[in-house]
Amino acid sequence: MISIIVPSYGRPERVASVVSNIRDSMNGYAPRYEIMVVVEDSEIAAYADALGYITSEDGSTWLVTNELSTNYAGAVNTAVKYARGDLYMIAADDLTFHTGWAMYATRNMNALPSIKVVGTNDLLNDFVLQGYHATHYLVAADYIRDVGGVVDEAPGQVLHEGYDHNFVDTEFIGTAKARAVFVPCLEAVVEHNHFTAGKSDKDSTYDKGYANLQEDADLYYARRHLWWDISK
Repeated sequence: MISIIVPSYGRPERVASVVSNIRDSMNGYAPRYEIMVVVEDSEIAAYADALGYITSEDGSTWLVTNELSTNYAGAVNTAVKYARGDLYMIAADDLTFHTGWAMYATRNMNALPSIKVVGTNDLLNDFVLQGYHATHYLVAADYIRDVGGVVDEAPGQVLHEGYDHNFVDTEFIGTAKARAVFVPCLEAVVEHNHFTAGKSDKDSTYDKGYANLQEDADLYYARRHLWWDISK
């Protein structure tokens, strides 16, 4: 089962189409899945209204209130506490899931027992397109449960919550690469409709994400030795 984790902030009007797109992309794909839309407590009513007409009776789509830091990492870390899948897809609310992404990504995940993180293709980031990085990724639940995605934190954590937004995926993938558990899967297309690519409008949520860019960069460079030391 795949738990598709969709943190969202300030975009209740977008989330219904994202959920519908995920469902469409999973048509004909055998394993079960759940969609977890993670939002702040102050926005839960607006998102409940937006999702009301597509929330499924079987519980495959549900809202989760972020219990941790008010950022992307806090939302993801909250979701995994309740996720029921043996795989987590770490996603976002500005993506388009292309048909077949789950089939390709899980095929790569199952290629070797050592593989625990599979990067998808966002059709945007140069390093992603080279197979060197991933902005959204499929993660084995046992990797998070047994080791965790953060070097200096206890198992169960996926992302380091010290980042306001930027570089959180860079640390996660850098750590996975240092542990030799990461592979890219460019056939698994999960398109990032970012405003910098002209695929969406710049809004207050993007403004929030860029508000502390320099602080996030400073934190990343201060922490980078943690996973670089693993690979020495």
